[in-house]
Amino acid sequence: MSTSTTTPPAAPPDDRLPGGGRRRIPVAVIAVVAVVVTVTLVGGAAAVVLREETGDCPAALEQLVAVDTRPRGVATLMVELASNAERPISTVTDDLAVDVRSALDRGAAIELVIDAGSEQPLISSDCLDGTRLFAIDRANTTREAQDRAAAEAAVIAAIAGELGRASAAPKGSALRLLQRGADLPAGSGSTVVVWTDMLGNADDCLDVTDAPVDTAAIEAIVTGCEGEIDRYRRPVTIVGAGTTDRSTGRERWAVDLAARLCTDIADDCEARS
Repeated sequence: MSTSTTTPPAAPPDDRLPGGGRRRIPVAVIAVVAVVVTVTLVGGAAAVVLREETGDCPAALEQLVAVDTRPRGVATLMVELASNAERPISTVTDDLAVDVRSALDRGAAIELVIDAGSEQPLISSDCLDGTRLFAIDRANTTREAQDRAAAEAAVIAAIAGELGRASAAPKGSALRLLQRGADLPAGSGSTVVVWTDMLGNADDCLDVTDAPVDTAAIEAIVTGCEGEIDRYRRPVTIVGAGTTDRSTGRERWAVDLAARLCTDIADDCEARS
């Protein structure tokens, strides 16, 4: 997928609202025949991001698309990348495999969103866009098992391809993705999964750069994020905490931070390690 983006201007230094909340960045997406136009308002200024539409999924997935059946919900998979956190793409896809399998099993569409850093727009997949149902129900159980395994492998390959094309910025955190997930509507069969190592450095409430590795720091971080993330209307899973090279010495702490944040943003939330 060939992409071309214009980086939106940085938000003004003081973007907090009275009472400590942070201004949410509204995004409008207008799809046309060959180009997606994303208009992002930052401090009142409009930054336009143009991205070429590649249109089709890989052949292995395109042939499975059901055109006359509605998906049973949407599984939104979101991945935070950080250029200072080395992690093989296979680590991310291995962690997400169970979620891909679950979505395919229940007949949910799959949506992929990538955050490659705080100075870049979020990346949405043209193929895994939350509208396509990959139909793998077969009369023959052996054939169905084979096609189900092939579909899972094809989705994982598509995710790996998107991640491989993304160029991560030096700073980032999971905050924008967690906010995006909280904005999604409830729906039967719809879920959110956020892959992040929970060790952000984006100068926001999830910046843990100088945080001591103790419970008091976790409480302070979660308290600092109050008002930043709305209450979730879908079940949400946070996965990947403490799994990158920058997690050294903070592996368990990062998982505990994810688990504590879970209790603050959703009734149905799991921090999966």
